[in-house]
Amino acid sequence: MSAIQRRVPRRFHPGGATRGGPLLIATIAGALALGGCSPLGASGDLGAYTDEIRDIPGVTLATGTERTGNHLSRETTLHVEMDARADVLNAVRSRVCQAGAFSAQTTEYVVATAHTRVNWSVSGCPDLDVDPIAIATAAESTGITAAITLSRSDRVAARITETAGLAQTLPIARAIAPALEDAPTLLSGDGVEVHAENRAELTRVLEDSTAVSAERPITALQYTDVLMLALPAGGDPTAVSAAFEARDPEAAAAHPVVIVPGTSIAPAESERPDTTALVAWLGERGYATEAATNNRVSVALPNIDTVETLSAEIAERNTGRAAVSLTVAAQGPGQPAFTTVPHPAFRALTTRNNPYPGYADLYRAATANGLATAIELSPTSLRVTTASEAPAGEEESTLLFRLAQERQIPEVYLNGQPLVVSP
Repeated sequence: MSAIQRRVPRRFHPGGATRGGPLLIATIAGALALGGCSPLGASGDLGAYTDEIRDIPGVTLATGTERTGNHLSRETTLHVEMDARADVLNAVRSRVCQAGAFSAQTTEYVVATAHTRVNWSVSGCPDLDVDPIAIATAAESTGITAAITLSRSDRVAARITETAGLAQTLPIARAIAPALEDAPTLLSGDGVEVHAENRAELTRVLEDSTAVSAERPITALQYTDVLMLALPAGGDPTAVSAAFEARDPEAAAAHPVVIVPGTSIAPAESERPDTTALVAWLGERGYATEAATNNRVSVALPNIDTVETLSAEIAERNTGRAAVSLTVAAQGPGQPAFTTVPHPAFRALTTRNNPYPGYADLYRAATANGLATAIELSPTSLRVTTASEAPAGEEESTLLFRLAQERQIPEVYLNGQPLVVSP
């Protein structure tokens, strides 16, 4: 693994799914009317389109709304609920994506079984790269009532709601994990929060947690760079830690088990971590900090050597688990700028998740020939900018190609142009 390749989770706040009866639906319709939205019937084409969807066998509910958006633009939404059957979903999608015919700008889908509702929303015709029918079927196999909200941005997000605690959430999470896209994923619900880089990791964490919790009760788990666990009163932290280590010693070494006090765990993506002590300590050292959302504290440093040494000190003191962004401003030819790719879910800087020594080493290597004016790094990419008048072409390209091979860097860019992009 490359020295710069460290695990950075993707965070996203998927909305929860709720169920409502006729009274709730009527209340929403009234609120839409008051807020500039109108229910079905406000537009002939929207009404006819919604009727077409409603007439598809297996569709149990279809409603259309429209509102006036910015610059008096018309915004239309179709909400459609159906039996969790592939033929029904395919028929609905076929009409939504019918070329040359009217369709709503946004479609809110719900597929339902006896105990499970899976919902997601898309704009236009493209849909999620997951099989919601398979997810609904897997969740239904547990017999636990739940709603699952799916979304996709830079990662897959599946949010389980309507469950009571880890005892109900974990079986559903374990059941649906194999049906999710093989991509960076956040799977969360009451008592469960797992940030995984791929399906195999997601499945392993949930399988291990299911097996251990069957013997040693757990009230909450959170998987990021560590596996945080909360136990019920009288729980045995030593026995629980040993059980995870026995199941997968390598995984336990890479993601140590941390038992937290109490029976619950605050979300890893909380926007208000306890950073008071860390910011105060940095201020005492003479470093100005800038607080940002999503757990991030930004610190401007004088040079790359300070980045390397200070990151280790911060990691030791970062008990509030804040994400820390370290930067260096350009100071002439001898010191190109150093930044990292901004990410809305930067992982907490800890002793086991500190990419900065690797970043500093690569920065020195990429700037050794004196041609670079700025370096931008991420766990999987290197971006180099040179002065426009510098003869950077062949010499800099050769250097970056060599670094890509030696450090196994998947993506390398020079002046915005890709030099290396791994498939």
